[in-house]
Amino acid sequence: MTILWGREHPGRRRKPAPRDEPCLPCAQKRGDVRQFSLNPPPELAVVDRDVPVIAPGVSEELDPDGDGIVVRGPGPEDRHVLNPSAALIWASIDGRSSTARIADELHAELGVDREMLERDVRATIARLRAAGLVTLTRPA
Repeated sequence: MTILWGREHPGRRRKPAPRDEPCLPCAQKRGDVRQFSLNPPPELAVVDRDVPVIAPGVSEELDPDGDGIVVRGPGPEDRHVLNPSAALIWASIDGRSSTARIADELHAELGVDREMLERDVRATIARLRAAGLVTLTRPA
């Protein structure tokens, strides 16, 4: 999958950092930083109409090793590295866009298989939710 970094995208919260290196292997551990994978916890279902919202006290920064974005949770030791794919989804979370809309925008931008992209968006949002980095709202 080719990712177009550095362009402004309407409706996006922020731009991901430019990347030239390949993604880190999923579930790899490195020091005290936990790597993010796209394997969703089975108990956390995310549906199309769910709207992810970044949880209070959560911040982000570039990974000092240049391997992605580090998202810091509210706890002092709560740090997560997002690979480029997860970082792109993270950058799309604006507190107003549903999971389906995020997938639609990324599909239009990247042109990758819609079904695969939908699964990845849901799985990543489920992992972010499990880590306490986002909450979900579900409009009536």
